[in-house]
Amino acid sequence: MRSSASALLALSLGYFTLGTASSGVIGLSAPISHELHVRPATVGTLVTVFALVFALAAPLAAIVLGRMARRRLLLLGLALLIAGGVGSALVASFAVLVAFRVLAGLGLKLPEVVPPVATYVSAVRSGDHVYVLGRVPLQEGELIAAGRLDDTISVELGYECARQCALNALAALKAEVGDLARVARVVKALVFVASTADFTRHPQVANGASDLLRGLFDDAGRHARSAIGVSTLPLNSPVELEILVELRRPSGG
Repeated sequence: MRSSASALLALSLGYFTLGTASSGVIGLSAPISHELHVRPATVGTLVTVFALVFALAAPLAAIVLGRMARRRLLLLGLALLIAGGVGSALVASFAVLVAFRVLAGLGLKLPEVVPPVATYVSAVRSGDHVYVLGRVPLQEGELIAAGRLDDTISVELGYECARQCALNALAALKAEVGDLARVARVVKALVFVASTADFTRHPQVANGASDLLRGLFDDAGRHARSAIGVSTLPLNSPVELEILVELRRPSGG
């Protein structure tokens, strides 16, 4: 009995760590799916099935391994713990690498965080959500374009401005949470477009931000959105973007 209990304890510790790694894979399934060219739900389902098989096999394995010497049991438990820890680290590193490869595939690079230009902070976290405040299309300290749509700015250039806004928002988000792979879902995007009174193509401009978010996070990047026309924006920017994202909860949280 004591030997069986020791075996079960060793396996439980090992499976707990391996389960943590599996949860990490499920949580990071969106960026991993880009590399595997499958839907994020498919990655999550496969890993869930794998984890369930391990869980069902644990009692049988405990009975079989209960006949082993205690020293071997302890070594097995330690090996499983080490393997699980290494696996978790590799999964996290792989997901971060994939996220940057997706950006590179889109021909983009995550910029440095643009510091606030007034009395506010770039992002605020509340529970599992992060609210990234208004980002304008600054690149290396300068607006990539200035003015209003249907005046000095074309729809195509407005699209590029919205995409740069999204990059700056992602940079602020990463600075707040540490890792873009923690994003569970982009909940909403709010896009302000400076334009003339007769301009009506605000959605096409806002697509610059939405297309980037969808391209990076796949289904998790599908979001609610408002595109609002205004007469002017700070710094004479053509576009300003705010986003709300939901974060994944840590395993066991």
